[in-house]
Amino acid sequence: MKAARTVMVALAVVSVCHSMVLSLAASTQSKEHAETIVVPVGTEIRVQFTQPSGLTNMIEGKVAVPVRVGWATAIPADSKVKMNASADFVELASITVREVEYKVKTNAMPLFTTAPGSGCELGFVLRERLEVAR
Repeated sequence: MKAARTVMVALAVVSVCHSMVLSLAASTQSKEHAETIVVPVGTEIRVQFTQPSGLTNMIEGKVAVPVRVGWATAIPADSKVKMNASADFVELASITVREVEYKVKTNAMPLFTTAPGSGCELGFVLRERLEVAR
């Protein structure tokens, strides 16, 4: 009888310790997850040209439509963007969100004959996921 009680107490202690470890691991994961928003590959970012920068191949713009992941706004509208331009194509290079600049990799879009500053809007698609601080 005493041996059975000892075994039951030992099992209860192991169960409580196991629950504490799982709880600690879950709170650590949720804390890390709460600090960033992950924008997945394939997400479209709508950008409006604002003006060419002082550099010949760099064009500045802003995010035209907020990018949301679930209920969270990862990239607010009007966030500043920089685009690399060649003779025929433009590619999104970086996005500034809450004063932090993030390098991005997107598809290249044809420029056609649209002049920067004309209010033209393009949709770029992320080729790599983007982690943005909340």
